[in-house]
Amino acid sequence: MKKHLVAILIIVLVLSLTGVGIWLVVRNNKTKPLYQSNCDFIISDDVDNLTSKMNQAQGLYNVLFPSENRITTLHNIIVKIDGFEKDLNSYLLLSQTSNKASKKLSKSYTNLINDRKILIKNYDEYITRMNGNLDADGPAIQELYDDLFGKTVTYLSKYNDCFNSTTQYVFSKVYQPQTIKNELYTLYSLGVSNLIDNISNYQFGDLSLMSKLHSAIKLSNGNIYIKQDVIGGEFSMQSLNFQKHFNNSNLSILIDNFHTYYGLLINPDTETSNEKLAIYYAKQILEI
Repeated sequence: MKKHLVAILIIVLVLSLTGVGIWLVVRNNKTKPLYQSNCDFIISDDVDNLTSKMNQAQGLYNVLFPSENRITTLHNIIVKIDGFEKDLNSYLLLSQTSNKASKKLSKSYTNLINDRKILIKNYDEYITRMNGNLDADGPAIQELYDDLFGKTVTYLSKYNDCFNSTTQYVFSKVYQPQTIKNELYTLYSLGVSNLIDNISNYQFGDLSLMSKLHSAIKLSNGNIYIKQDVIGGEFSMQSLNFQKHFNNSNLSILIDNFHTYYGLLINPDTETSNEKLAIYYAKQILEI
């Protein structure tokens, strides 16, 4: 009798453990709708929490090194992408389908939420340590800043990849009426990737490309800001030509040669390079 009772208890225990395991797998594999995941990420107190901590950390470091601004540069880029993400969020509200691409994006936002929380914790630790070391000097203080910079770059890289993927998803699957946002958000994302790829020993390479794109690509009342003297705005000849040539460009060539092409005197009537013409027309429509 006791043997049967023990056997029954073992079977019950195994079934219970199996049931719990299945429940955990199902729970972990359950994906939120993309719009909800995006809302959880971009409509969150942690949006302002992170950028506030970044400002605070930079301020503490500037007490010792007034000319340093690397984290300020990252802060400004994150704030810019946050604004673009909030704009994309309004389009995602129209998304009613659940597919492989939307599920992958949803998981990306869930991961970004966790990554951001960890990064905020890193900033909290940095701020706590620096608050008691404002008279300190030496390589340890700089190494601490470099480490925080590196962690922020890692987060920005993941964020930028997600932003670019969402841009492509929104303007190919959700909202297809003609808009120049797709191309300009993509261009900005390419600039961020270029900046990150050229970081060496915790230092930026040439910042001029990112500075141009950062100041030129902006929203005004939910629309891309186009030079006021461009008649027709997004539907002007210049804007339509920019879209055409940008979409026909090799984007790696375009972004790698942006400075060279930017400084050229291009004749749009004779030029055949899509990359050169895309930059030519970008200069026509943006304050760049």
